[in-house]
Amino acid sequence: MSGFLLTHSQADLIPKVPAISHEEPAHHFPACGDGEPCEQGTRAVYCLMQYLIIALVFLSGFFLPVQVALNSRLSAGLASPVRSTIISFAVGLVALLIAYATLESRLSQLAHINATPTWSGAVSVPWWAFLGGLCGAFYVLIAVVALPRLGAVAVVALALMGQQVGALMIDSFGLFGAPRISLTLPRVVGALLVALGVVLIQAKK
Repeated sequence: MSGFLLTHSQADLIPKVPAISHEEPAHHFPACGDGEPCEQGTRAVYCLMQYLIIALVFLSGFFLPVQVALNSRLSAGLASPVRSTIISFAVGLVALLIAYATLESRLSQLAHINATPTWSGAVSVPWWAFLGGLCGAFYVLIAVVALPRLGAVAVVALALMGQQVGALMIDSFGLFGAPRISLTLPRVVGALLVALGVVLIQAKK
């Protein structure tokens, strides 16, 4: 057996093979549906989270016409779209405060935000980052005014068309710090189909 023993100097001549790691960073995991199946463990959890986010986005879109209809009924009772919008945002503020107290850390993880939440970070963001609430107030107010005249389907469809145009501009030019995504033919066709849907919805019978 001694013929198979290596001295310390001889062992140093053998090239070292790096250890193979079976761990894969979470951000390298592909989203479900891109051709690579989900595996057990962390990848499966990642895929489930992707489906959860998709379902939540769909649900938020479902609530848009519901919000418009509820605000319109409130506006009729108050005889003021402005006052109904104020009440709507006040109720929303209460809901956000509850989420802040109970779900902030979980929602931050869901959004892939690893930093510790802090109010002091507001001083480092550009001024236009605070205008999101203004955009929301404009949408809610105009939707309340337009629903009795156009109907819920038309209001939501027109808003969706505006969202598509705005989203294409933001993606194409990388506006407001968003990642830049090239304008492709399928994306343009999709936006045109949304516009066609609005025209068909508004068409007289």
